[in-house]
Amino acid sequence: MTIAKSKKFRDQHGKILLEGRRLITDALGAGARLETLFFSNMDSLKELPLEKLKDVKFIKVKFDEIKMWSDLVTPQGALGCVDVWEPKVLRAGMGAHFRIPVVSNLEWEVVPNYLSTSTCVHVADHSCPVAENPSVLPESLSPRDQRCTSPHAVRKPIESEESDSEDEERAFLLSLPKVDIQGCYQSWAREQTAIVIGGETHGLSLEALLLVEKTRGKRLYIPMTPGVDSLNSAMAACILLFEGRRQLLFEAATANRTEMS
Repeated sequence: MTIAKSKKFRDQHGKILLEGRRLITDALGAGARLETLFFSNMDSLKELPLEKLKDVKFIKVKFDEIKMWSDLVTPQGALGCVDVWEPKVLRAGMGAHFRIPVVSNLEWEVVPNYLSTSTCVHVADHSCPVAENPSVLPESLSPRDQRCTSPHAVRKPIESEESDSEDEERAFLLSLPKVDIQGCYQSWAREQTAIVIGGETHGLSLEALLLVEKTRGKRLYIPMTPGVDSLNSAMAACILLFEGRRQLLFEAATANRTEMS
């Protein structure tokens, strides 16, 4: 069971471990094939869609063992990166894993292979909105060149050496891809759209900005109360996805009204 819960096992065998009626039911409803079902009492089986369990191998174990395997009680301590198929992430997804395609561990050079030629790529930006606060721009840039230049918003290439030199920092910022910045509430969503969410600590990679520049995308910022540093990546993603969906629905409704008139 310990091996089955590991990322190495998931990657090698293409199998995941699901815990709880909700996750198992969602997976079966989305077409997943269940191989083995561990249970401690017959009552727990009655909550599952029995018609989809015909070829499943059933293994009855003691409740104490199920409890020992369970991932619901979180031990104290610190963890590293989280795998998308890790049990806690599966529960947090509430069945979404089984209804949308998930592709993991892509190198930047192959990302365009998963996008249509008409896809416009945008990035989430946690820097200050220079469009509304021109005073934060470097002296060499005019307010009309509304590009984000926050040194914390872009991760430097690994091969570049860290330096305290303001001149080198400025030169690096000015060499970044030219990508306009705008508020997320302004129109940006269309039928073929992709969003890149940068990490909270290191921000956006140079590769992400190059892809945005190539597809003529934008840097999208979420307006926040002054003094608030940034949102975490998950919350930023939720806000942008919701806003993008709202824009698409509004555009569709407007088009329908135009046709009817």
